Amino acid sequence: MPTRRQAPSPRSRQDQRRARLGAARTRWRQWRRSRPLWAGLFSLAGGLTILLLPADQYTVLTLPGTAGFAGFLLGGLIAALGVLLCFQPDHHNMISIAIVLAALASFIYTNLGGFLVGMLLALTGGSLAFAWAPHPRRSQQTPH
Repeated sequence: MPTRRQAPSPRSRQDQRRARLGAARTRWRQWRRSRPLWAGLFSLAGGLTILLLPADQYTVLTLPGTAGFAGFLLGGLIAALGVLLCFQPDHHNMISIAIVLAALASFIYTNLGGFLVGMLLALTGGSLAFAWAPHPRRSQQTPH
């Protein structure tokens, strides 16, 4: 005679939820620690500040010369590099150099690099990315 399967109790559902949440937190922690996340977030914030802070409805039309275009170009470039830094941690040295150079160029070509706030955020993110070093992977073999 086949046995009937009982519905899980509310207590076991809570335990399952906690186990799934704990596994998700562990995966997030491992992902976060395997890349320069804070450097990418600082660079993203700096790029968005350079991109959006001086932006108005008609910024590109009213700013003469390269000031309007450079703000959008450099701010977008820094923001994109900040995102790329989070997803391509192996290339953190080259990406960080590009972020720092674009942030320094934003001081000259835009409104003081997003009124200095965006430039300082991007420089901080680029510096953090350059200084970041991945954790050495644990080997499966024990030392002799």
